[in-house]
Amino acid sequence: MKEAKMFNVCEKGLLSIPEMMEYLGVGYNTALELLHTGPFCVRIGRRVFANRAKLDEWLSEKSGIYSCVENAL
Repeated sequence: MKEAKMFNVCEKGLLSIPEMMEYLGVGYNTALELLHTGPFCVRIGRRVFANRAKLDEWLSEKSGIYSCVENAL
């Protein structure tokens, strides 16, 4: 039986909507609104993702919150 690989959200480049919700601590509607208004939306076919690096940049600009990358350095 194949084991599913578990990734830390900070290791992923693209976040799904549920991962983005967990990462930011927001609900589904807020996550969708942020994806449609923020500069970090990535579409692959019909699927929508958040570019984590751009999301971290956007968060830093808006609120001064440190990103996973900045905390690792």
